[in-house]
Amino acid sequence: MSDLRLERAASVERAHSTADVIFVHGLGGHGRDTWTGAPDAFWPLWIFEDIKPVEVWTLEYPASIFGSANGSLVIANQAKQVLDLLAAHSIGKRPLIFVTHSLGGLLVKQLLRTAVELHKPAWEEIASNTKGILFLATPHSGSSIASLASKFPLVSRATAQIASNDPHLIELNDWYQQNAVALGFATHAYCETKGYYGPIIVDKASANPGVVGCVVVEFDGDHSEISKPKSRQSPIYAGARQFIRDLIEGPSIASSFLANPQQDADAADALADELEIYTTDKEPRLDLAEKLTLGGRAYEIQRATRLKEEFAKSFTRNQLQLSSTRRYIRLLAEVDSRFNAHVYPAIVNGASISETTGLIKTWITDPILAEHPTDSLVNRVVIDRVIYYLTGICHIRWSA
Repeated sequence: MSDLRLERAASVERAHSTADVIFVHGLGGHGRDTWTGAPDAFWPLWIFEDIKPVEVWTLEYPASIFGSANGSLVIANQAKQVLDLLAAHSIGKRPLIFVTHSLGGLLVKQLLRTAVELHKPAWEEIASNTKGILFLATPHSGSSIASLASKFPLVSRATAQIASNDPHLIELNDWYQQNAVALGFATHAYCETKGYYGPIIVDKASANPGVVGCVVVEFDGDHSEISKPKSRQSPIYAGARQFIRDLIEGPSIASSFLANPQQDADAADALADELEIYTTDKEPRLDLAEKLTLGGRAYEIQRATRLKEEFAKSFTRNQLQLSSTRRYIRLLAEVDSRFNAHVYPAIVNGASISETTGLIKTWITDPILAEHPTDSLVNRVVIDRVIYYLTGICHIRWSA
């Protein structure tokens, strides 16, 4: 059984790295063998060589196919160990991208969820600085082969817990689908098209993470080959390199408009003005706690502060991406307009807390969800985050 360890892909540490890339193997995998398709074809090292600003790592963790079912950690517990290890190596201090194979993708989704929900500062940094995840044949809804294998003795817990339609996997996938875009996680996925000594291990349906904007790309190979490109000309390597490069060196708002500066000048100015509106505090300046206390909502201060900070992190992290900035500003403007048109007048007229809560649901949450049924950025939690973010920058008031 492998030990838990994090190792550099290159033999030397790169000076002045601006981002980290971590390769996470799958079931029965290995920190080096999983990513080696031929002699001298260890592709984490190619990423290190081809994308100069990044530091590249491989994570190794216990993921044997067979073994005592009681002797292996479930994904939720393993995620905590990995988070602790990453934090010990100062991972999370700069932008971070994960490249995952099979079970490794489930482990990364779980560690990101754990980091978000447990609010341990060093772990939260890992989630807040994660820019994207590349999934190679990850069984987001489980594997039929694992379902069959789980019925045999001596199969490991790592194998048993990725059976098809396992309720924990479904719940984890629901969480990722609902939160990936809002948290700023870019998602790219590949699936295998050939059987591994017979059946396909992870079919296309299970390899699809279900995130808006992610199109699963078919790879002409099996479950093992998909993580082992033999050359830099391999479609898997070329696609992964471009995915990482775009996240590290992606176009800023300014450079996106430079493609046609005359045509887009007015649009750029308008977007910049809107961005300034929603990143600048209005007067009079009261902090979030003071506003909620004045509105009789002191009991919400702890939750509201957390939600405001979650939105601020995601909004700030995505301000260099033109499409994301437009979506965030559109959502901010909708909530701002609806609150001040329908909710605040009722507050001025003495509406109770329960009446105000009902108005928020009727005039803000429900209609916005109805208008954006396919946008994974828009859900009830994100709308709550926006409300408290706008409260924090004095666009929303809770008292007359």
